[in-house]
Amino acid sequence: MTLATKRRWIAGTIVAVLLSLSLIRPGAQRLKWRIVGSLSRGMGRPVEVGTVHVRFLPPGFELNDLRVADDPALSAEPILRAAEVTAFVRLRSLFRGRLELSRLEITDPSLNLARGPDGRWNVQPLLEHSARTPLKPNAEAANSDKPAFPYIEATGARINFKSGLEKEPFALINADLSLWQDSDISWGMRLKGEPVRTDLSLSDTGILRLDGTWQRSVELRDTPLKFVAQWDGGQLGQLTRLFTGADRGWRGNAGIQVSVDGTPADLAVTVDASLEDFRRYDIATGSALGLTVHCIGHYNSAMHLVHDGECNAPVRNGLVQIRGGGDGGSIDLTGGIQALPVASAVELLRRAKKNVAGDLAATGLLNGEFLYRREGESSRLEGTGNVVDFALTSVANHTDISLDKIPLTLVAGAAGAKRGKTSERNTRSRTPSWPATTNAHLEFGPALLPLGGSAPVSIEGQITRQGYDLALHGEGSVAKTLRLARALGLPAPQSEMQGMAEANLNISGLWRGSDADHAFAPPSLAGTARLRQARFSWQGRPVELNAADLIFQLDRTRISHIEAAAAGARWTGTVDRLRGCTALQCALEFDLTANEIDPGKVRAWIAPAAARQPWYGFFQANTPSSSQIHNFKATGTIHAKRVVWRQWIANDASAKVDLGEGKITLSHLDAGIFNGTHDGDWKADYSVKPALIEGVGKFTGVHFAQFAALLHDDTLSSASGNATYEIKASGNGPAGADFKIIGSATVGREKRVISGTLAEPKVGIAVNEIAGRK
Repeated sequence: MTLATKRRWIAGTIVAVLLSLSLIRPGAQRLKWRIVGSLSRGMGRPVEVGTVHVRFLPPGFELNDLRVADDPALSAEPILRAAEVTAFVRLRSLFRGRLELSRLEITDPSLNLARGPDGRWNVQPLLEHSARTPLKPNAEAANSDKPAFPYIEATGARINFKSGLEKEPFALINADLSLWQDSDISWGMRLKGEPVRTDLSLSDTGILRLDGTWQRSVELRDTPLKFVAQWDGGQLGQLTRLFTGADRGWRGNAGIQVSVDGTPADLAVTVDASLEDFRRYDIATGSALGLTVHCIGHYNSAMHLVHDGECNAPVRNGLVQIRGGGDGGSIDLTGGIQALPVASAVELLRRAKKNVAGDLAATGLLNGEFLYRREGESSRLEGTGNVVDFALTSVANHTDISLDKIPLTLVAGAAGAKRGKTSERNTRSRTPSWPATTNAHLEFGPALLPLGGSAPVSIEGQITRQGYDLALHGEGSVAKTLRLARALGLPAPQSEMQGMAEANLNISGLWRGSDADHAFAPPSLAGTARLRQARFSWQGRPVELNAADLIFQLDRTRISHIEAAAAGARWTGTVDRLRGCTALQCALEFDLTANEIDPGKVRAWIAPAAARQPWYGFFQANTPSSSQIHNFKATGTIHAKRVVWRQWIANDASAKVDLGEGKITLSHLDAGIFNGTHDGDWKADYSVKPALIEGVGKFTGVHFAQFAALLHDDTLSSASGNATYEIKASGNGPAGADFKIIGSATVGREKRVISGTLAEPKVGIAVNEIAGRK
């Protein structure tokens, strides 16, 4: 065998041996008790291991089913459980006849952090044990007699939190944890994980990182420590689900960093929090809104005492500041707002309130101060401030409002107290105050708002953590009021209405969404408004509203005491509409009375282009009027003292009207006509092509002279008595040329069949029975 061959054989043998040593895992149950003892001494807790296998390269052991016991007073579950653990041995310790572990690699462990009724955590005994036991640091040479603490590294861990014996829904998953000893007196750790809730499926909750060191001390309260916790990358909607169990409908990227330095008896704490691109889930904005807060203070963990605390939130050139502290039984805080631009508040409103005008701009400065003190069960909250040189503009909505001053008051008690200060003249027409709240809230106003009336309109309200309430009373221009409401995103019709209104209104809404689907309900409007000399258009048709009372209720809007002019008639009555649904979902309800109705003028008002068509064109298909009933639903009753139709005159006419889904139904069409009475039911169906017209009715005690002229039948000119009729007609011609009608008439004992079109001279309306004298 040559030398080269021998060398290759030796190298191959060494490789094979090394490969075998790295793969072979013989059992090592005899060493199990020594390994368990080493772990128990290092952690100060009973340790259990299922099976142990030796690994040769690198030297160590593979442990299965590792369990580290917890304090029985806190939890019956192990504080640490891992199916697989790799323990690496310090080689030099073996030559001294000792077995010391240099490193523990734990895969997919489960760690339980429990807090007892006294506030102590189950990891505190581990820290106290490390303070009493002089352990050898990880990097120290093996010639020390001190027991060695292994470098612990866990990957893919799950960290659960418990309060007493009850497991909390919060946990960290996919966590990487490292724990080591830097020196005889110092320790270090790193942690990175994803916060989750065990009862919800969450995503985008961000990453939590924790880095820190601590030193040995006889008393845990005197242990020097330094930690930095950082939580970033969290989406605000998912974070609200994490902490409250429901998506509150807010969006944005939240982050927070907390630094602590000192001892548990006196920790210097620094907090920096930020929120970027804050908005509601259903509001898309083109610019980002950033909010930042910086806080410093000192914390005593034994007394739960915060002192020398201070938080600053800069907003453009302004500043929001809070100072103070407190413990578990008392709190003492003071704060102030310095030159806060109102423009920033409008930016926040645009992201919290839907439909706010995109070009809404504001100027003015907010200044104020407040204090909050709590001692046991009693508390005191008060504060004052004001907005000066306030102006609100929106070019798109033609809005330009200026106020000299808006007073602000911070209250901790029942809301609405200030509203009792208004004059007797105003309180007589005021709506009830908003619901009382025992939570802290901000009241603003009263302020005088110039809206074009004889005197400014008084406006006041309150803002709570849950939502807002706004009260407005006084007289103002309807056009200016509606433009301001649209600029602020409040519900208001889009048509320009001229006139004056005396209003007494409450507007309220919620900032956050519901627990079910985080949907934000539109603002709620309640109260009354009295319109005078108003003019507006309804679907492009002019209406003059001399007077009307608007009553806004929780579920509907009612317009009563109407005095209006439209379609050549003067109208009185009421109109009722359910709120929160479209014109197709909820029918408009009405009860209207007109002095005189001319179907030709009504036709011209509904469809001006069809005004020159024949009288029967009122029922014609494919006209501008037919589109109205496809997009609108209404039901109610119409009364008319007179109905003038060409040379015919009907008195005291009334009918129940149903309109919608492409159909018009006139039922119980009663009127005095031809010196007698008429009762019938008519229906026009525009949902089919050609349109279908049907009608049945009865004349009682009438003279048929005018009726005979319509039919061009002299044999009926002297007839009188009772008659019944039936109409079935269809057509879609532009001028009624093919608007066909069929029917029959009986005069005396002679029965006639009549058919043709309305454009032909001898066909108009078919009479199938006439009873009476000839």
